[in-house]
Amino acid sequence: MHSFEEAFRAEVVRERHRLTALRRDAKQRSLRRRQEQTRRRGKFRFAGLVFSMIATAVLVTVVMLNTLAWLLG
Repeated sequence: MHSFEEAFRAEVVRERHRLTALRRDAKQRSLRRRQEQTRRRGKFRFAGLVFSMIATAVLVTVVMLNTLAWLLG
């Protein structure tokens, strides 16, 4: 009976270690996934910012040149 109890205790300890490792791994995967999502969103936001700045510069240039042509014409 004593060896059965010892085996049971050893199994409980192994199971605790396994569950702890699983939780740790899940937490690390979650952190990596969150970092990747943040990086991906940042890239899209930056691309949107660059596009809007270029579009604004082009629009202002076109309007300015048309206004200048209208004033001089």
